[in-house]
Amino acid sequence: MTVEPFLVVLGVLLLALAYWDLFETVVVPRPTPGWFRIGRYLVRGSWRVLRAFPGTHPGRSYDRLLGLFAPAMTLLLLGAWLVTLIVGYGLIFFVLRDQLRPVPETLGGALYFAATSLLTLGFGDIVAEGMAARIIVTGAAITGLGIVALVVTFLFSLYGSYQRREIEVVALAAAAGTPPSAVALLETYAQLGLVDRLPKLFADWERWAVEVLDSHVAFPLLGYFRSSHDNL
Repeated sequence: MTVEPFLVVLGVLLLALAYWDLFETVVVPRPTPGWFRIGRYLVRGSWRVLRAFPGTHPGRSYDRLLGLFAPAMTLLLLGAWLVTLIVGYGLIFFVLRDQLRPVPETLGGALYFAATSLLTLGFGDIVAEGMAARIIVTGAAITGLGIVALVVTFLFSLYGSYQRREIEVVALAAAAGTPPSAVALLETYAQLGLVDRLPKLFADWERWAVEVLDSHVAFPLLGYFRSSHDNL
């Protein structure tokens, strides 16, 4: 029994898994729980491993480690999507290797061709000659450009929301101390004669809470980003 149909099905499933996770993570502006998600298992699993890692104790070094988690996950998600797509396209190209010149003799050669096609490197050392291979190469190149655009948009949205969240938090520290205290806030405003500004402050923080809720629902990864300042 030939394994080529199985490789094609596996390749298509990997492509569908990666594209679905990209769509749900970057495009859909709401939480999308599901079993067939790369990000679901990668982020949550890595977080559990980090929190359960032996020898880690609360302290400055551990806090710094937790602060690196979310940026690292952002890069790891991008890498996981790309690797999944390269493997998916590589399996399909390996089945269609007779339509490539020179013919890649190993799966590694097919994966290499898939990577250069998806990332639009275009070395030209392997060329698609068959119709099916050409269609898939074209699709890989188009989706590769689309993935780059989506990921750049995702990063800008993610870090833009993070910066907007931190502005009000850092401003609060000037009046309420670190960590912020409601008593310290009221005492500072009373000493400076700014009690009449408290209603506006509360209104600003009400709006901040709404913005944080909206952004963190759209991008759950934001919940893992720690404040850029200590004790906030």
